Amino acid sequence: MLAVLQPLPRTGAPDDIAAMALFLASDEARFITGAAMVVDGGFSAGGSMLPAPAAIAAEYVGPSFQPKT
Repeated sequence: MLAVLQPLPRTGAPDDIAAMALFLASDEARFITGAAMVVDGGFSAGGSMLPAPAAIAAEYVGPSFQPKT
């Protein structure tokens, strides 16, 4: 349901986090220090270019995904 709100048109999976952890544990990441790695499908980078369906937009209020009160 929330996949339409982010640039990558799918929801995240545990494998996405595991891939980042594996990368950070590899020699490829040997020069990375003190960085925040965000694995969220581009959501925090600005969201989707598509308008959210009205049903989702009415319920979405922020990162906590709590309904409006």
